Amino acid sequence: MQTKTEIRSAARTRIKSLTDRGDELARTAARKAYDFIERLDLESGTLLGLFLSMKGKEIETAPLMALLKDSPRRYRILVPRVEDETTINFYPYDDAAPHRISEYGIWEPLAPVSEAVVPEVIVVPGLAFDRKGGRVGHGKGYYDRYFSRYKDVIGMRIAFAYEAQVFDEVPMDDFDLPMHALVTDRSVTII
Repeated sequence: MQTKTEIRSAARTRIKSLTDRGDELARTAARKAYDFIERLDLESGTLLGLFLSMKGKEIETAPLMALLKDSPRRYRILVPRVEDETTINFYPYDDAAPHRISEYGIWEPLAPVSEAVVPEVIVVPGLAFDRKGGRVGHGKGYYDRYFSRYKDVIGMRIAFAYEAQVFDEVPMDDFDLPMHALVTDRSVTII
């Protein structure tokens, strides 16, 4: 099996190769993810965490955000903010709210930490995934620590990626929590 470093390098190359088709594939994946989330039959107002993508480094989440915002279920959409070298928290999303652009080029809310909320369902970023629930992130560990801290609150972890980011197998450490589902531009895999 490849190491996480090798997987990350291969995944970055695969993502870069999609530059001409990335937007189209992201829209297709967004529709699949939205349909999957709607079939979960979540209650109106469910707390739903959604990452805001790093341009050119992850699948674009703007199409999925648009679909979720228009859902008749009126999800409470939460987005992450990096607090320090080890911590992320999620905050209610409002594109008109005060915000900053992070060092990663991502829109982040400037809400006080007291307004942080834990999502019940979370759409998860990463560089590489497998169909057994494996995930390799960017290497900072933000999401791994977050999942571990709130594993009793977060009921579903949904990986969202290009099909090109799916590998036969990705290495998992003991502290890695598997995804419950993987949604790509080609398929939905429930794990």
